[in-house]
Amino acid sequence: MTAKLNRELSTKHFSFIQIDFGNKSDNWIDISKFNLLADEKIIKVILGNKYNEWSESIQDKIAVDKQNTEMIVGIMAAGAVVAAGSNAQSGNIANTKLYLSVATGALLINDFNKISDTISDIERVKLFPKNHLYINFQVPPGLVSKKWILIQHPNGLGIKDLVFTLNVDKKPGKFSVAL
Repeated sequence: MTAKLNRELSTKHFSFIQIDFGNKSDNWIDISKFNLLADEKIIKVILGNKYNEWSESIQDKIAVDKQNTEMIVGIMAAGAVVAAGSNAQSGNIANTKLYLSVATGALLINDFNKISDTISDIERVKLFPKNHLYINFQVPPGLVSKKWILIQHPNGLGIKDLVFTLNVDKKPGKFSVAL
């Protein structure tokens, strides 16, 4: 079992955590009765309408962040093209090549980010509540099941590890995974 914090979907008030449950056996594993062990006055698991509101808001934040990044990359590319033109006019071929390389690199970064957006959108399918940790599930033999949990916490507190109980094939156990 491994856990990771999804930085794109997390903020200073929320931690979006994915836990991967691996099954190296030849049999299906039943996972049930997940229970987060934390101070409920400080940490809250977000579900229902609050989850829906968070989901809409985080998607808006991601869109704005990506637009801002694209603008910065575009400005870098434009600046490098202007500098390359200026150096070309003055006969400085070495600097012209350097600035053209910077411009090309900035444009490639922008293209890569657009490709990355597509991958990110596919990965965002994990936001659907059916993959939430609180829902009982099974892990197929030789495969991994990915589950998630959204936790609200005080500004800047952050989550370093997750401590919880759950039943594995109806046997209760206590687990801790570091992020």
